[in-house]
Amino acid sequence: MFRQLAILVASEDSSYMPARILVLGGDDPANINTELNTVNVAASATRVVLLENMTRFWSIIQIRIKRCQQGGIDTRVHGFEVLGPKPTFWPVFKEQLCRRTHLFYSTKAHTWCQEVAEDKAQLLQLFNKLNSALRHEQMFADRFLPDAEAAEALGRTCWEALISPIVHSITLSGDHTPTHTHLQVCLSV
Repeated sequence: MFRQLAILVASEDSSYMPARILVLGGDDPANINTELNTVNVAASATRVVLLENMTRFWSIIQIRIKRCQQGGIDTRVHGFEVLGPKPTFWPVFKEQLCRRTHLFYSTKAHTWCQEVAEDKAQLLQLFNKLNSALRHEQMFADRFLPDAEAAEALGRTCWEALISPIVHSITLSGDHTPTHTHLQVCLSV
């Protein structure tokens, strides 16, 4: 798979310069019949993009020069450019990012849970703190993460490190009786 396939041409080649190019794909030499693109080449072009952002793998890509400028019968191409997929450090970065996020939010969850345990009124402030933290992570994901999979991994880490421990803490009874959770005390006040 590649991001872009282009050919290099020169207008000074006049009748040797391609004017119309057909690009075909196939899985074996006897079966190259899927039309991928047809490109009309401007007489002033120097670089002609034939394929971009391919989503399917083709074993064979065939480029057919169907017509040349000025009705020429021979053709000249000065080169090919193939751009592969963008390199990514996401697998390594993902692990480090998720570790950092888990450590940071585990610490936050512990601190916020202690604050609620010491002062039940702090529970009312918890929503704003959680909302602010999740909004911060969403802005980070939108701006810096490469795709939805990356954002999902970060979101899952935030949930496991921050939300789950807090929900567990506020629904767990303070004196180990099921009738007096931090949430129930706060709601009764």
